[in-house]
Amino acid sequence: MNNWTKAFSETQDLRQRSVGCPVWIPYRQNTYQREEVLDKIYQSGENRRCIRDIITAINHAQDTVMLMSFLMADKALEDALMNAAKRGVRVYVLLAAENRLEKEPAADAEFDQKVLAQHKTMLDQLAGQVLVRSAPNFHAKLVLIDTQYPASSKGFLLTANLTTDALQRNEELAVALTPPEIQTAFAYLRWAFWEGAEHELIEKQRLSTVKPLQKLDNPQVAQHFLATKPDNSLQPVLKQIIQNAKQELIISSFGWEIDHTIVALLIERIRNGLHVTLLARIRPKTMPTLIKLAQAGAQVLGFRWLHAKALCNDIGEAVVMSANLETQSLEHSLEFGVFLPDERATAVKHILQTWQQQAPWQLLPQPILKDLPVGEITLWRQAQLLKEKMLSIKEVQLGELTADSAEQLDLPKPQYKNAALAHELRYHWKVSAPKLDKKSKEIKQQFEKEEVSYVPPVYHQNGHNVVAIQQPQEIPDAQNLIQQGIAKAIVVRD
Repeated sequence: MNNWTKAFSETQDLRQRSVGCPVWIPYRQNTYQREEVLDKIYQSGENRRCIRDIITAINHAQDTVMLMSFLMADKALEDALMNAAKRGVRVYVLLAAENRLEKEPAADAEFDQKVLAQHKTMLDQLAGQVLVRSAPNFHAKLVLIDTQYPASSKGFLLTANLTTDALQRNEELAVALTPPEIQTAFAYLRWAFWEGAEHELIEKQRLSTVKPLQKLDNPQVAQHFLATKPDNSLQPVLKQIIQNAKQELIISSFGWEIDHTIVALLIERIRNGLHVTLLARIRPKTMPTLIKLAQAGAQVLGFRWLHAKALCNDIGEAVVMSANLETQSLEHSLEFGVFLPDERATAVKHILQTWQQQAPWQLLPQPILKDLPVGEITLWRQAQLLKEKMLSIKEVQLGELTADSAEQLDLPKPQYKNAALAHELRYHWKVSAPKLDKKSKEIKQQFEKEEVSYVPPVYHQNGHNVVAIQQPQEIPDAQNLIQQGIAKAIVVRD
């Protein structure tokens, strides 16, 4: 740095400034060991406890295996179904239609294209070995074994599709059904197979249209096993659990719809003081609803792979279900759920509370910069989820300015368009004195018929006269020439 350049720094505190959009911030980043089974409630995990127990039950099946899933892609399950069929066990499989699966947008799908390809390969293997039927509105996940033998029958209601990733990686739940629940579930599954299916798999990649038998009566609505079709017993129980909550409610769902009556009821209860925690997968489709709920006062926690659908309140009631909180799911799809007023409700609440405590992200609907921790965050801006980095301090180099005159180096900070994600901005800039152009012509004064240089010398530069100096000590003499009107500014010469 020389005598003719001056450095400046200025700090701007941005903590009270609005971010201008909702933000996902880190909530808990530590991992935890999943307790994969608790009082007949399963959660997915690396040990595959749920699917292992299902496969064990299939391996011991004597008469029938009935299975319903949106899609399937698990080799161990496929082998168990094939072996059961070879033993003479009747195997019935209900799935969603392939055209429904292929309509899922990639950013919002429950699965990726690799899983869909595995699903199709599995169907080719099962074709002709088991009886497979499908319908676009089949979304429930249910496995029943030997329902004709109540003493040894097994039943599992799942939130997970029967895929390897869902059963190991995702946050998912499953319920081991009681004998009465198994019998009710059997009535629904039998009705779905013979009265609700639209296609049957005849051989590899060949479907035939099937019509309802019109011989089975609608299943009787049960107290604890719930369904959306043919008579919707699921929604009233969801509303009951929400309305019965005294102080606290936890809800987990993959899908959320902003205008649905269940969401409207949640918002009403939140605004009336109920503490509601939402557990959700972070994806574009559901962001408007999650933002609306967060703005109402809900605690919204985000996960990368969460897919479980469940509710629990603080008076010992819970539901585990396959249904998302959306019109398509609750009013058009075939979905199943189990109302749990017993010890299984306590287990569901324990698992959901564990997820709540270990959630990686929290949604802030209207944050200021002070609310954002340093590190990675995700902005919801222009209908996109954008990963950004929040800084404690951002250093901003504003460059070098040239003063109008060498004695006027205290120039203010240049204009800067600030869009920084930082708690503080530290601006840095320099101001330098103007220099004498080598092509400038010296202006001299007449003294006794001679031309004599001014002291300091004066030059004509850029349309006006300037005083050229070399040392700061010359500034007073230069200013004197300016006061006399001889020059307008001071410049520095080599």
